[in-house]
Amino acid sequence: MKKHTAESGMVTAEIAMGLIPIMGAFLLLMAAIALGNAALHAQEIARDLARSAAIGKPVGAMISYYEQEVSGSSIEVGTSGEYVVVTVTVEPSGILTPFDMEVSQTVMALPEPGVTP
Repeated sequence: MKKHTAESGMVTAEIAMGLIPIMGAFLLLMAAIALGNAALHAQEIARDLARSAAIGKPVGAMISYYEQEVSGSSIEVGTSGEYVVVTVTVEPSGILTPFDMEVSQTVMALPEPGVTP
C-alpha cells in the first residue's frame, strides 16, 4: 500500500500549471494562422481582380461574387495614375471571429496596351 504524504498531489498541480502557458501559446498560434489565412485570401482576391481589370475584363460581376462569397469583405477598385489599384478588406474567421478585426491587401497592376484604366 502506498503511503500518502503532503506532496502526493504535486505532480498533478505542476502539470495543470504547465498547461496554462501551453494553451496560451496554442491560442496565439491559432490566431496567427487565422490572420495569415485572411491575408492570403484577401491577396488572392485582389490579385485576381487587378489582373482582370488590367486586361480589360469587366470586374463588376467578380466584385459582387467575392463580396457575397466572403462574408464581411469589402472591395475597392480604382486608379492611381496609370495603374489599376484594387484593395480588398476581409474579416478573419476562426478564433478571431468575436474580435472586430480586418485584414486589408492592396494590389496595383499596369493595364495592357490599349486598355484604359
